[in-house]
Formats: sequence, C-alpha cells, structure tokens
Amino acid sequence: MILKELTEILKTLDNNEQKRLEKFVRSEFFNTNQSVYKLLKTLKKFYPDYSNPRLTNEYLFRQVFGTRKFEIKTIRYIVSELLKLTKQFISVSNTMNDKYEMSKQFILKIIYKKVFR
Repeated sequence: MILKELTEILKTLDNNEQKRLEKFVRSEFFNTNQSVYKLLKTLKKFYPDYSNPRLTNEYLFRQVFGTRKFEIKTIRYIVSELLKLTKQFISVSNTMNDKYEMSKQFILKIIYKKVFR
C-alpha cells in the first residue's frame, strides 16, 4: 500500500523533478539513511510508469540490502521514509517557487524565535 502511494506520487514528477528529488534524498541535511537513497536509485529504473511486475517489496529489499534475510517491516520502513521525503521535497520545491510564501515563512519564524524585540 505504501509502495503504491509512493509510486503514484513519483509518476507525477517529470524528469527534471526526478533528478532534483534524487539530490534532495542524497543530501545529508534531509536524509541520513543511505538505504533510502539506494531505494530511490532502484525505483528510478522503473520510471516513468512503475508498472513492471518485478517491482515488489522482495525485489526492492534485495536491491537495497543484498543477501540479508528479507524482512517486510524493514522494507516498509524504508519505503515509508522515502515517501515522507518525497512529500517533503514537493512541499519545499513549491515553497521555493513562491517568493511570497518564502517571505511569509521567514517572517513567521523570526517572530517565533523572537529575533526582533
């Protein structure tokens, strides 16, 4: 279910957005789990439709973790983390493209932190 939600979102990203998502996930500022990045690199092979029958939790687990014993909870966690980062990427990208929203967020944060008294 989580994998389906993730692939449905990934389908909506164009090639340029896919590349930027990869940089985003690779960034240690946003992601400290290299398994999540490996998962994204593996999923990239299925772009743009993500409908290949090989695209299963078991296949993804093998690509990310090699010969380690398959654990469904581990792959679900990694997929969930990538889903969270993908949503975050979309939000950050949209905010960065909206100067008004960026200014508003900056002002709200400054007020919250009580920088100016």
